[in-house]
Amino acid sequence: MISKEIHLKHHLSQHVAEHDFEIVEVELPEIKSGEFLVKNLYCSTDPFMRPNMSWHGGFFRMDPNAPLYGESIGIVIESKCTDYPVGSYVWHNKGWREYAIWKNTTVILKVDPDVDNLEESLLNFAIAFSLVGRTAYYSMNDVLNVQQGDVVGIDGATGGVGHLAVQIAVSKGAKVYGITSTDEKVSTINELGGIGVKVVPNWPLEKKIKAYNNIGEQFDYYHANVGNDYTLAGLRNMAYRGTLVLCGIMKHYNDTNIGPGPSLGAVIYKDVSIRGCNFSSKNTTFDNEWNQELRSFFNVNKNKIKCLSTLTYGLESMPAQFVGHFKGFEGNIGKSLCKI
Repeated sequence: MISKEIHLKHHLSQHVAEHDFEIVEVELPEIKSGEFLVKNLYCSTDPFMRPNMSWHGGFFRMDPNAPLYGESIGIVIESKCTDYPVGSYVWHNKGWREYAIWKNTTVILKVDPDVDNLEESLLNFAIAFSLVGRTAYYSMNDVLNVQQGDVVGIDGATGGVGHLAVQIAVSKGAKVYGITSTDEKVSTINELGGIGVKVVPNWPLEKKIKAYNNIGEQFDYYHANVGNDYTLAGLRNMAYRGTLVLCGIMKHYNDTNIGPGPSLGAVIYKDVSIRGCNFSSKNTTFDNEWNQELRSFFNVNKNKIKCLSTLTYGLESMPAQFVGHFKGFEGNIGKSLCKI
């Protein structure tokens, strides 16, 4: 069987472009005993993957002339593994390709979709139980432990992580200000139960700080997704003894050298705590207590929390979708997925 895969042509050292990728056709081997073949249905192009494409890597390094890795949901179409019969749906990390061969392993998650509402059910799973869903839940629940009446600021608030973080904090009784870039996205935040605040990427830092000040309330908690100037504006608007969690620096993933960070004087004056947001310690296996808690939360709140996505179609569209993350921050809402 022939399968199309997307490879990097070379490690990236500057702004990512579509010509940095190539589509390669490979002949898949016959599956062996204990293996099964997955036809990918939805593949993710999360922006956090950008540092992984550099020679120094991010969470891990992706090398040229090999299939890229990314989250995917697929269906088993051939199997020599009793645990994964034909027709099973699975979540796994061999995306950016049409087909993937797997053995029984802890890095695969079985999906039990609603067959009467299959596409929406698969999409919701691909969002809520993916890295963006886990990150949003970990930040709001474990790192910040948001409570009733807290005031929370979230930048990148219509992104994959951000739109779920907004809703999780709202579900816990917080007042949530979602920082975003367009009037359309402000409306999205409002529809999700937060309060949308427009802060345009090309505004100078002084104007960003003024927009945060105009909110009229200080943040008990701030969840930073975008980068240095947004982080500084959020920090300047923190309440005394508030907590700022650094989740992402999307604005800087393309930078070859990340420049000086924001002035952290407000950390001293306001006794602010700064935390990272990496749930790796909670994610050793998919069947541990923390993951069961996360799945229970999303299942209980499945009629309250909207899982938003921006879809493209066909494997060939994935490079352009990925590159689009780094062009002005105005296009996508929710998690970026490609329907293969």
